[in-house]
Amino acid sequence: MIVIFITYNNGTKYVRFIEEFSKALTNTKKGDFSPSFFSECEIKELLDLEQLSIDMNTQIKELFINNNEMQQKNYLAERKALEAQINPHFLYNTLNCIHSLAHMHKEKQIEDISAKLGHVMRYVISNDDSISTVEQEYKFVLDYLDIQKVRFGDKLKITTYCDESIKYVRMPKLMFQPLIENAIVHGLEPKIGEWNITFGIYDKNEDTIEAIIQDNGVGFDPKKFDNIENLEHTNHIGVYNIYRRLKLCYKDKGRIKIHSQQGVGSEFVLIFSKKL
Repeated sequence: MIVIFITYNNGTKYVRFIEEFSKALTNTKKGDFSPSFFSECEIKELLDLEQLSIDMNTQIKELFINNNEMQQKNYLAERKALEAQINPHFLYNTLNCIHSLAHMHKEKQIEDISAKLGHVMRYVISNDDSISTVEQEYKFVLDYLDIQKVRFGDKLKITTYCDESIKYVRMPKLMFQPLIENAIVHGLEPKIGEWNITFGIYDKNEDTIEAIIQDNGVGFDPKKFDNIENLEHTNHIGVYNIYRRLKLCYKDKGRIKIHSQQGVGSEFVLIFSKKL
């Protein structure tokens, strides 16, 4: 009788366990990932299976939440991307209208600067490829500097150079202009007197290109850039982004050197491989 009772009792526990387990799986299928499956079974193998079910539900719930968050982020990113496309294209088309009106009324300076700004915007918003050439990057910087020249007049003196031998070398877009803008905003604008900025791209050897941006601005404490990794959340985010892109694109063959002396000026040197 005792054996029969034990067998019956264990059999009943098995049945209850299977019923509870089936109910838990049904709840999971309906999207209820709460650990509602707690049997009174004392059999080790079934207890292990019960714990496995609870752990599985917890992991599924976390994956479900993460997936929803990712979908929401993707939606926001797509919406922002569309908005970012609409606004610049609207501005670009407006610039074309201004350029046409300036040409009709023989306003040469307005015609020229609107054309330059149109070139700059078209280059920036073209998202068909993130790769450009040295020549395209150089011409983009020239257009940007021409706009700054109109803005600041004779106060700003500009010197530029690019070796012909490297003009078709492929490179990432927008690697130079942020540093030149940084030189103007942080180096030259606070300075009283004449402003000088020099930009050159040089063929150093069979594998290396060197781009140099110099200004005679107010300068800064060079210790500020001892660790560029720390610039991510500062007003020098442009320098940090260039540094990160050099490392991502060229690994150990891409680097940036920074020299500055307060009251004298600054120099940024980008060194990168001809092989992207």
